[in-house]
Amino acid sequence: MGNSKEVLKTGSSLLLKKLLASSVGLVIVAIALVVIIIIGVISGSDGNGNGALIGGKALPESVMQWEGEVLEAMERHGVDESQVLLLLAIMNQESQGDIFYSNGDIFQSSESKCGYIGCITDPIESIDQAVKYFKGVLAKGESLGVDIQTMIQSYNFGGAYMDFIASNGGEHSEDLAKDFSMIQVQKDPSYNCNGNTENFRYPYCYGDFTYVGKVMAYVSDGNMVGDLENFGDFVAPVSPMVLTSGFGGRDSPIEGASTNHKGQDLDCTLGVSPIHTVKSGVVTHAGTAGGLGNAVVVLHGDDIYTTYGHMSSLTVSNGDEVEQGEQIGVCGSTGVSSGAHLHFEINVGGMWGNQIDPYPYFQK
Repeated sequence: MGNSKEVLKTGSSLLLKKLLASSVGLVIVAIALVVIIIIGVISGSDGNGNGALIGGKALPESVMQWEGEVLEAMERHGVDESQVLLLLAIMNQESQGDIFYSNGDIFQSSESKCGYIGCITDPIESIDQAVKYFKGVLAKGESLGVDIQTMIQSYNFGGAYMDFIASNGGEHSEDLAKDFSMIQVQKDPSYNCNGNTENFRYPYCYGDFTYVGKVMAYVSDGNMVGDLENFGDFVAPVSPMVLTSGFGGRDSPIEGASTNHKGQDLDCTLGVSPIHTVKSGVVTHAGTAGGLGNAVVVLHGDDIYTTYGHMSSLTVSNGDEVEQGEQIGVCGSTGVSSGAHLHFEINVGGMWGNQIDPYPYFQK
């Protein structure tokens, strides 16, 4: 099907000028575009121009094209090939594999080699340096006894983050990442988001304290974030599923509320729509939870939790065993909320914090 895409692309460019010359041509062009989109979907795209599915979320083809080179570098430096998905996800976060955007440094690995940005302009050199650097990260992380998420965050923060986490319990959390970021900002006030208080990182403007979640959205290796490998068979927590606010940085709909959204918001009808657990598990919290209002948390095993917030009423209690699809509450707008909706989270490694993007786990 790859060849058919190229033929369509070439053919469309040759016909476009002629077809645009008439109103009938405009109609034909519109129909042709629909056909091209349909063929693209049939040929394996996920509808977003993405390629192979890695874990839950699809890495773009611009990243997947470098998989062979990354594996070769891993073999050269003695890094286990099981880490390839993680490295590709890091590349995606750094540059999406785009040579032009990154000026050839697709892993943004210049600083680890030269101490400054821009000394690497060759993508193969960027890959080699990134793999070499990450080998050192893994070795240091293992010697310090920190978790893999700390090692991932250190790709963004630098190796000092591992020392910081080692002296603070050994496990990464977003709160600790914020603390480290603030320490670095205080050391060098130039890391201040350029005074932009609308930046979702503000005032934690050194690095990106949400880096781990953004990388892990593409990785489902069980030894990295618990047993997420087979965690994609969710049922909808509310039906129909209409996403109103996604995971990560956003303009908050409520003054003073977080601009770093820890889950996804789904539309529902106040006091009417039933809320269901996406997977079987045990209720570990049923009651009020700060800004989440009336909330339920369900443990699904191996430290994987799902959280359901803002409900008007709950139909389960602490300790209840729930089956996949079982009702746990009713849609509401309790807590810090601008209107009726369900706030849904996936939490890794603990009942609160360490949220990852839920979106990929509804896409399998």
